[in-house]
Amino acid sequence: MRWLDIMRAPSVLVLAAIALDSPRTRADDPAPPGAEEVVLTFKGQIDGSEQIKISQARATWRHSYWEWPPGPVTLNGVSWNPSAEPVLKNEGMTRFLPEAVDFASARLRRIEGRDTVALERNKDSVVIHIVDTPFEASPYEFQVIFPRRRAREAGSPSREGRASTSTSKRSKLHIIAEIDGSDELHINADGARWVHKQWEWPGEVHLNDVTWDPEESPTLKNAGETRFLGGNVLFSMARMSRNSGRDTVVMEQTDGGLILYFADSPLSRATYDVTITFGD
Repeated sequence: MRWLDIMRAPSVLVLAAIALDSPRTRADDPAPPGAEEVVLTFKGQIDGSEQIKISQARATWRHSYWEWPPGPVTLNGVSWNPSAEPVLKNEGMTRFLPEAVDFASARLRRIEGRDTVALERNKDSVVIHIVDTPFEASPYEFQVIFPRRRAREAGSPSREGRASTSTSKRSKLHIIAEIDGSDELHINADGARWVHKQWEWPGEVHLNDVTWDPEESPTLKNAGETRFLGGNVLFSMARMSRNSGRDTVVMEQTDGGLILYFADSPLSRATYDVTITFGD
């Protein structure tokens, strides 16, 4: 990190917090698990870019950049060496998930880790993206907390669901950024906030037709000449399409907005180009 970045960091964080931050716009949940929830705890050393897909039947490890974990990791105390065995079955002596869970409603609780941990939810699985962009391995610990799976009650669609089916035109947000390290882009109806974590700032960022320098101003109002997204956007219906990017970009929905996690662990910077579509 450059000396200028170090000197500016406190003011950047304060400005970001004042402008757009609130508990409901943060994707991670610091609350400890409740008595009725099922917990999956991960502990291990990470040096590079990794993905763990968790389903009811197995855990599957995908390694992308730099070094595999230098030693075994654990899932709920079950020791696992993913470089030797990238698939860990959820059965017998390696059972790490004790009962059926609701994957689509999972939440992430970060405990330790200096860089990116992001959760991607699917109907029958979750994918945890762990990217450590600084040099050498570092310890990570987090919990994925699930509600127990229950039969869903049949009923009428929600107000938001009914609104989305009546919308004939989809709103889109086209994002282009040069990433070198790890960054987060927080978006809600009020605007955008850039959170810089490791290595270099991205330079110019494009949000639809708006050009933005987040190092100069880490927040951007969605109004006037900097309006990048129209009104009445259904953030809960957002879907991301990845157009380019050599490492990790993950979209996580929050209450009233979304977060994009960018993590580029190889050397130098690379272009990340994604399109977010809102609507049915």
